[in-house]
Amino acid sequence: MLAKTETALQRGFVRFMPQYLLELPIAIPDDSQRAELESLYKRAVEKGYGAVAPELDVAIYRVYGVTELEVSLIEGR
Repeated sequence: MLAKTETALQRGFVRFMPQYLLELPIAIPDDSQRAELESLYKRAVEKGYGAVAPELDVAIYRVYGVTELEVSLIEGR
């Protein structure tokens, strides 16, 4: 998706324009999802990202409505 929203510059650099970023699909979590994400964030600050990474992935997949098939493709299973 990002490849379609950038302007290619010399030597592999790209320029992102705000109007193109508006087209990105950014999901807004509902209240329960937001609470879960905030809890995971607090745990990540206390214990480190690695301690919550798998749970965070699952929570974000839920916010975006990612299916099990899509998860297996993303994670290379």
